[in-house]
This record gives sequence, C-alpha cells and structure tokens, in this order.
Amino acid sequence: MAQILERVPYSKVWVDEDPSLWCEPCGYGATVGSPAALANGYEEGKPCGHCGTPMVVEDRGYWSRTPAHVVLRCNCGEVLHTWDSFLNTCGSCGRDYNGSGQALAPRHHWGEETGEHWTDVVMAGNDPDGLDFVEDGLGLLEQPDHYEDLEY
Repeated sequence: MAQILERVPYSKVWVDEDPSLWCEPCGYGATVGSPAALANGYEEGKPCGHCGTPMVVEDRGYWSRTPAHVVLRCNCGEVLHTWDSFLNTCGSCGRDYNGSGQALAPRHHWGEETGEHWTDVVMAGNDPDGLDFVEDGLGLLEQPDHYEDLEY
C-alpha cells in the first residue's frame, strides 16, 4: 500500500525581482544597474532618450503558485507528487493514483461497467487543439464544454 508522506496545501507567494527603470509612454527600460541600463544612460528622473519623459523606478516581481497536492511513496519505493487531480502514474512501476493519493485499479479493469477502454479515459482532454471528442459511430463529434444542464 502506498504511504502518504505529505499533504501540501495550495500556496501563493510574492517573489521580488530587481526593480526596473522605464519610460511609461514609450515602454523603454531596463533593470536598475544592469548593463543595458548603464549603456542607455537610464537613471531615475533622467529624460528618456526616445521621448524625453522622465524615467521612473518600478518594483518588479511575480506571484508563484504551488497547487495543492499529495506526496506519496509508491509500493515500489518511488516518491510521487500528485500534480494531476485525476491520474498520476508512477514512473518506475506504472501504478496509477488519483489526486488524493489513492491507488487506482489496474487499467485493464477500467470501463468494465461502461464498456469503455482505458485509453478513452486517459486520452480525454488531451487533444492538442484543446477539444475533447467522442465517437458517435458516424464520425467524431465535438464534446460540449458546458455542463449547465447536468443534474447532480
């Protein structure tokens, strides 16, 4: 049985980067103190060499997000992160797990009740054009991407 090592909650943190000098109207600029800023003579308050507007300093950064997931040890000993909420496969032995870290039935059992093949389940949502397709016997039909009419 797989052992759950950690349940990692969703996290979002701000990552600071070096401030930049830039000209609002024309968009020219560079990181403060960088070779590009020095070569172009960019300084705070100094007129932009392109349009004459004073250069301004702007703090830069970005939000780094880590999705909630489970870290588990597979029966074979491999450590696996469940980044996908539906299907996570161990790279060593091929065992499948869901996003909660529960082991799934072997793939040859998938779809026994519905008549589907395991490839129908795995390939759903993996169309390179971003469209899911279903076979209707006459050809391929685009699957609707709205579910307002479904009752739960």
